[in-house]
Amino acid sequence: MSVTIVVVDDDPEFRMMVRHLVGSLPGLTVVGDAIDGETGLALVLREQPTLLIADIVMPGAFDGIGLTRRVRQLLPARRSS
Repeated sequence: MSVTIVVVDDDPEFRMMVRHLVGSLPGLTVVGDAIDGETGLALVLREQPTLLIADIVMPGAFDGIGLTRRVRQLLPARRSS
């Protein structure tokens, strides 16, 4: 089983670095990345990844903490214990 990952960060170099690093590890796949929380939320809802990597400080309506809270509200079955 593959672990799917969405990366949300306003730094394009960081997103590219994570994609490169994750791409070199077996069983891990980045299924998408986004520049801000709003775009990230739409991506997470569409892809429903195993793991979300989000920057804490981002411009827009959702920072990483707000994004994580919203995802947990909308996809409670995806919560981990």
